[in-house]
Amino acid sequence: MPWQQDSGVGGVDSYEDNDYAPVPEPGLGMSPDTRFQDIPLPEGVREVPEQTYVYETRNLRMGRMVYNTRHSIPELSNFFLKHAPAAGWEVVSVREGDSVTLNFKKEGKELTVDLHERGLLMGRRVIINYTPATA
Repeated sequence: MPWQQDSGVGGVDSYEDNDYAPVPEPGLGMSPDTRFQDIPLPEGVREVPEQTYVYETRNLRMGRMVYNTRHSIPELSNFFLKHAPAAGWEVVSVREGDSVTLNFKKEGKELTVDLHERGLLMGRRVIINYTPATA
C-alpha cells in the first residue's frame, strides 16, 4: 500500500513503524526584505509602516518592526526558533499564553519577537523589537 512504502521522509519506512507518523511541514521560507541582515523574517509578511521604526547609526542599530501575516502562530514560532539560532541568536526564553513571546540574545544585542492572534479575518501580527543588550 502507498502509505506503507518508504517515503524517504524522516527515516520512517511505514506508518506502522510509529504510533503517529505525521507528514512534516516544509516550514516558512526566508524573506529577502528583512530590515537587518541578522534578523530572520519569514516570507509572506507585510510591514505595517505606520507602526514600524528603525534607527541606525555607525555605532547603534535598533528598531521595532511590525508585520501582518496569514501564517499561523505555530508556523511563525517554528520559523523564528529555527532561523534565529542559525543567524547566531541564542534562545533566552519562550512564553506562550494568549500570545507567544520569543526572546533571543547575541553579543551586545537583544531580540524579542511577539506573535499575536488578531482573529480569523485579520490574521496574525508579528512585532520584532531589536535593541542593544541591557546590563
